[in-house]
Amino acid sequence: MTAIMKRIIISILSIAITLVSAMAQTENPRGVYKMKSLIDKTGLEINAPFDQYKICTDSITLMVSVNGTSFSVGRNDSDIYNYTGEEPDAENPKKIRIFDSNTEHFTLKWWSSYSSHMYFPANDWCTEKYVANSYSEVGKIAFDALMNPAATEVDKNAPIYGSWHIVETFDDFVDAKKYVKELKKSDKNIDDSTVKPGEILVISSEHMVSIGGRVYDFFSDGKTYFHNVKNTPAAEWHKITWLTPDLIAVSITRNNGRFTDYELWHRIKSDITPISRIAHNYLSVVTPSRLGF
Repeated sequence: MTAIMKRIIISILSIAITLVSAMAQTENPRGVYKMKSLIDKTGLEINAPFDQYKICTDSITLMVSVNGTSFSVGRNDSDIYNYTGEEPDAENPKKIRIFDSNTEHFTLKWWSSYSSHMYFPANDWCTEKYVANSYSEVGKIAFDALMNPAATEVDKNAPIYGSWHIVETFDDFVDAKKYVKELKKSDKNIDDSTVKPGEILVISSEHMVSIGGRVYDFFSDGKTYFHNVKNTPAAEWHKITWLTPDLIAVSITRNNGRFTDYELWHRIKSDITPISRIAHNYLSVVTPSRLGF
């Protein structure tokens, strides 16, 4: 093979690789992406000033913001994030743009109308870059709770681990037991499918995540008590009373321990993920089980 032929073949291969690479950057972003950087109002690309994520699906786009041990989930974008290319939309020049996009990353351009934001330009394009499979420490804990269904098996040595629904709060333990008794008498079951996201707690050996938007430390023997702050005095621990294998009463002290309320928790066994329940609140025409999270 002559040197000229080798150069031709190398050139053809290089063009093919370039074309394949270019085509691979035109996919619709799907999954969870973390903001890696943005181009600020001075035109400089800086590391992301926010711990911010986009959940991209065929049905909805959600944004998750993490601040300290708190997080929020909202629908800040009405658009489904499909690839658009970097060029402006012919009919709506200020419409968001999605490009340089595949399963690993994407770039978002949106029109900023802010007048004096610390980072966003005034009446100009803001560019944000996102990457997949990247989380902050608190973000990872929150997403593990948000994106996964309840565990199907219960740890016999630590049955408190799992997903729970806060059913009711009583100011007397007798009232809590009476409620359970009436529940059994009427032969009614607590319906997990209609649980509101803000009433859900997901508990592991180290953390308790309130889907309402908070990550707590978790200290417990797995069965009889828990507390959320290390070295909490025993008198302030939350005591757990098992009414059934899937129903517990949790003591909540208030007014410096002078009063004790009882929260009734029911174990969630449904395979509907918390993030699907949240999305369902925005897309009421779509049942949670169909959202594919």
